[in-house]
Amino acid sequence: MSSPEHSRDHRRGLIIFDLDGTLFRSDCATVPAVQQVFRAYGLPIPTEEEIVHYIGPLEDEFHRWVRSLCPPHLAEEVLAAVLQREHELLSRSAHLYDGIDQVLTRLRPAVGAMALCTYASPRYAHEVLRSHAIADFFDMIRCREAPTDTKYQMIGEVLQRLAPRPAIVVGDRAVDIEAARAHRVAAVGVLYGYGSAEELATADACVRSPAQLPAVLLALLERADANGVPGCARPMVV
Repeated sequence: MSSPEHSRDHRRGLIIFDLDGTLFRSDCATVPAVQQVFRAYGLPIPTEEEIVHYIGPLEDEFHRWVRSLCPPHLAEEVLAAVLQREHELLSRSAHLYDGIDQVLTRLRPAVGAMALCTYASPRYAHEVLRSHAIADFFDMIRCREAPTDTKYQMIGEVLQRLAPRPAIVVGDRAVDIEAARAHRVAAVGVLYGYGSAEELATADACVRSPAQLPAVLLALLERADANGVPGCARPMVV
């Protein structure tokens, strides 16, 4: 049972998490999926660094890249094989970042609402949530359901549907920070993900490990609540 100070009536704030590179080590599925399939087709095998570059941005970019590495007559077949193999490995090889389960467990009773907002497809995201047992932490899950969906639009829908304020977006890519800024809410960048420090330079705070997230997020919510502003006075890295 939650302690009295963490009862629903006293919870404040909304935390919106990205998935890949923030909660989930998707490279542990995507990298071997691409390499195994390319090896099976006798194609030049991309390096881990090349593959990881395409984790986080729109899935369309990853799909175009995979096709570009294949003979035209094999492009769709190879892409389908990569996606199928990746799906199989989501529960077998990939995993949450160390400590993420504890982070979500700590935050859930302390905040008003938590949401997941990801460029991943519904099939991908729900397999991750199911196989790693984290779906119940979230009040809303917004995946990319149409080619026209953008992070700005998707986060806007979450903000409209879930009432608690202030709000914070947590992610590892520039698109997460930019969407938060556009909606005038705070942003926390995770330096352990796939994005660079340069991408996250305009975040209100950056963390180097998942273990730092609860203290930073709760401090930002408290500061924003006290000041009546979306973010903190100046960026910080912890």
